[in-house]
Amino acid sequence: MSGAVGRAPDLRLVAPYGELGASTRVRALAWLEHLGLSAELHTYLGTPDTRPGRLLRQPGAVLRAEAGLRTSARRSDGKPLLLLRNATPFSSGRVEERILRAASHAVYDFDDALMVQQPGALARLFSRARAWRRAVGAADVVIAGNEYLADAAAEHAREVVVVPTCVAPQE
Repeated sequence: MSGAVGRAPDLRLVAPYGELGASTRVRALAWLEHLGLSAELHTYLGTPDTRPGRLLRQPGAVLRAEAGLRTSARRSDGKPLLLLRNATPFSSGRVEERILRAASHAVYDFDDALMVQQPGALARLFSRARAWRRAVGAADVVIAGNEYLADAAAEHAREVVVVPTCVAPQE
């Protein structure tokens, strides 16, 4: 999603899924359109999800995505940033934390109970809960999908607001 011709994007949007991913479409793109904002969209693979089967079929793309994220995490372009959920499925939160801290104003948005640790060795290695804590702690503002999620984020964040997931933001 880029801005109008000749106009620089208002912000950077980092999302795990492409424009067909439900959370990217509903929690970010629809709201940006509703607010009249444009974004420079950075997605992990541009796919609707990051399920293991999809990732296993694209090892080269996964390696490029991981390298690109780590390069992106080191640069600041002076733009505000919206990080949706997570930047990579292979994270302990270090990449998300660096991306958020490099932004002029960092917003982290989530609408799932990412703070709950999943069972299993692989889930512990790439802990969604640890990545969530680091992202929440690094953001200037956290947007949570409901009060339960907001209460959990408030233990680690400076500012938390609730924006429920909805089908049409204009209503």
